[in-house]
Amino acid sequence: MLARTSSCPNRSTRWQDELPRYQTLVSDYQFEFIQVPATPEGGSQRYNPKIVRQHAEPLQIPPGQQKFLSALPPLPDGWGRQVHPEGAVLFYHETLRIFTESNVIHHEKDILFCAIALIEQAIRTNGVTLDELTELVLNVDDQRRCHYYFVDHTHRLLFWVDAVCMRDLGTDLQGVSEYGHIRYWIETQYWLHCEYYPHNRILPKGVFQDLRGMLNYAKTDMMTTDSSSSPFAQDELVAILDLVNSLKDDEEIYDPYSVWVVARLMSFFSENQFVNFYGQSSARLNAETPLFGQQTWNRSTLFRVVNLFLLGSPSEHALRVQRIWVDGIIVQPRWKDFISRFTSELGRYTIFSTVMLAVNFSFLSVPGVVNKNSTTSTIQIIIYCSIVPTIASIAFSFALLNVYNDPGLVTAGRAAVAMRSLSQRRTGMPCLAITHSIPIASLIWSIVLFSTALAVQIFRPRELASATTLGVECFIFVAFAVMSIRTMRLFFKRGDEQGEEDEAHTYAEKHVRSIVGSQHDVVQQDSGRWCGSAV
Repeated sequence: MLARTSSCPNRSTRWQDELPRYQTLVSDYQFEFIQVPATPEGGSQRYNPKIVRQHAEPLQIPPGQQKFLSALPPLPDGWGRQVHPEGAVLFYHETLRIFTESNVIHHEKDILFCAIALIEQAIRTNGVTLDELTELVLNVDDQRRCHYYFVDHTHRLLFWVDAVCMRDLGTDLQGVSEYGHIRYWIETQYWLHCEYYPHNRILPKGVFQDLRGMLNYAKTDMMTTDSSSSPFAQDELVAILDLVNSLKDDEEIYDPYSVWVVARLMSFFSENQFVNFYGQSSARLNAETPLFGQQTWNRSTLFRVVNLFLLGSPSEHALRVQRIWVDGIIVQPRWKDFISRFTSELGRYTIFSTVMLAVNFSFLSVPGVVNKNSTTSTIQIIIYCSIVPTIASIAFSFALLNVYNDPGLVTAGRAAVAMRSLSQRRTGMPCLAITHSIPIASLIWSIVLFSTALAVQIFRPRELASATTLGVECFIFVAFAVMSIRTMRLFFKRGDEQGEEDEAHTYAEKHVRSIVGSQHDVVQQDSGRWCGSAV
């Protein structure tokens, strides 16, 4: 449904009529090649160019120069040159509907030889229909490998004349067993093709309706749940909707820039449907729901000891990572939100640790803390012990900020690769959780040690009345602290027991609907989605 229409009623017949003429052009030419089924991403080298431009002297512009055109050599008959919106040069054969990135000036016969062989094989293959909209994309590399795929615009998919394995084509998503599910991956590759080759095609009106519907759904889902699997964040969806609404959907569009915009957005949504098993009996409806069972990390005895020493913080950070890295998949908006929250926490830890460092050194100047003789007092030792974790908290916070402020790590794809690499090591993920928890645990230990030093200073032998008053006061605030810690732990773990009983409702939340004129609040359980509110 996405191509320039033709007056030819049967594409196979037309190709059969045109092939003899091009076979004559290469009849005396022999080219041994290996045909390699490819995808738009796998078969393209445009983002890894091998040509290195040479430095040249500045050009002199003559007086009155009004034409600024490149001196390009003429193309072989039937070929046209196109410039992609990103700037890459592409070549297109009008009659055979062939797209290629290979330079046809130097490799025309190689390309035609491969194309004719592939077309003949496609015509002889049972079940393959070459209609008037079918396109062929092929690129020949230096090793005489012909990377190719056919494009069926009627059904929005790619196909090959060889048996292909999805893993060889660049996807290793586990659990894929239905052709109906694979179709969404094929459709993703189709939209990538339209993105890579946006010329000579028309967008029908239905594509805009589908895209606008997906965007509206994703926007609503992001507003009403905190576990949406949308590939875009809330602010991004608003900007994209404005962009799409600015396109004219009351007529077919053949502008390559508009085609590129729509194709890129559609490829994101198609890929999102594929990785979440859209339309399957076990579709992922919640970004935090694992379809292959909750991943369990190897929590050795050593990890349990370190977790206890770091006050349980590694376990909490392990749960955070598990919520954003589900079945080896990371959703971009959720990863960005994780990075934003974590770096914000690290910034606060740095400030608090700096304050604690100043307080510790100030406490050392209190009379009686430091002995006048050469011996070191108990309070002095405790303060020194408090300074060490304070410095550790600052150092680790700066180190982690330096890592997570790397723009390249912001992308979910690179983060997923890094997570997969760590998970393949026996101690990879536990060490990541420990590393994330060191700043906050060190800061807490610093506060505990400082409080201990303060208590030793306060409860030195003194008058009974003063000691009793200070003891009662400390007991009251310690009791408040214990109560607050227990309450907050119960508050943040309120869904754990329910999740163990029924995993499908692990992430359900309670929401309050305020009804105008009503005297009662209705509390509803809605699987993590806001029930709505009237104010």
